[in-house]
Amino acid sequence: MSDYIQMYENPRFPFEKEEAERLAGNLRTVATYENGIARWSTNGSIIPADCARFAAHIGMPIDLVATAETRDAETEIFFEDYRKNYRGPSEEEMAEMRAAFGPGETVVNIITGHKIKL
Repeated sequence: MSDYIQMYENPRFPFEKEEAERLAGNLRTVATYENGIARWSTNGSIIPADCARFAAHIGMPIDLVATAETRDAETEIFFEDYRKNYRGPSEEEMAEMRAAFGPGETVVNIITGHKIKL
């Protein structure tokens, strides 16, 4: 996680200030704020926590608690859908896992808990 506030207020390197200013511009033009909840207008996703803190720092109309609660709820829905729709690895993915971990090993999908014998 980046500390955009530090990068904006007291950058150690020129690129940090540039990155923080770029983000500030996006928080002003690309993010939307509805009932204090901040989303990227490009994809509708809740902005990350470090960006949310920076948005509050630069005076955007954000409710950090409501944004975090909404992010957590939407993340949980995403994982529930992923678990429900999980179909296991494709043959290509199995080949990649065998190459990476070796035949006969067991790999665990940390989201679903499914164990995959290679």
